[in-house]
Amino acid sequence: MSRRLELAAYERADRIAVISEAFTANLEAKGVPSTKIDLIYNPATRTPPKTTQRPKATGRPRILSMGNIGHSQGLAPLVAAFERSEEMKRIGAELVITGTGVAAEDVAAEVRSDRVRLLGVVDDVLLERELRECSVALVSQRYAGAEFNFPSKLMNFMAYGLPVIGVVDPASEVARVVEQAQAGWIVDSADPDAFPTLLAEILGNQAILASRGAASRAFAAAHFLEDGFTTRFETMLERVVRESSVGEMV
Repeated sequence: MSRRLELAAYERADRIAVISEAFTANLEAKGVPSTKIDLIYNPATRTPPKTTQRPKATGRPRILSMGNIGHSQGLAPLVAAFERSEEMKRIGAELVITGTGVAAEDVAAEVRSDRVRLLGVVDDVLLERELRECSVALVSQRYAGAEFNFPSKLMNFMAYGLPVIGVVDPASEVARVVEQAQAGWIVDSADPDAFPTLLAEILGNQAILASRGAASRAFAAAHFLEDGFTTRFETMLERVVRESSVGEMV
């Protein structure tokens, strides 16, 4: 009965807004015409600074992860790989992790040095500082089931003009967005040691970090920030009204 009600809702709708390509594929598999579907991402939940100019990097480079620390984020093996990397030790890079969750203790067990800082749940002032001052943002996912989780942290990182390292399934929505936006780099989550290897290649290249960060912010402005998000919804609603009017005339 639930499935029949679901399909009836799709049938009666003039347009359907989805928040990811995974939802688009799901609806198409249920027989919904692609011409009826509009992809409109959820907006960023934080208000970024108006300037796109990030502070000049000082001190050792920092990588920031924020949000839920669950099993699906797969952070523990990434911390372990970061800690044993000789290149990370040489560079002195710092991995900052904010937030908490059911896998927080597993992550803490892999910490071997002061180069990995687990801040727990932080107040808005500290999180804002980390977002403004970090070098690279980390988005990690290790879940292998049906993909419906598109992490909101990606929208916020890109809104702040941060270059992103996605340690995810290369076929995932996160990978598709990061690559489409040219906002960063993708590492296969099945290979944790590739994470510090990539960091060693990019952290010293300020030009490429700035370029990917600018591309990240530009994509966010079009899709995740208020103006771009509302424009997409308005365009969809205008299309619905226009097509309904034409139908009534016919």
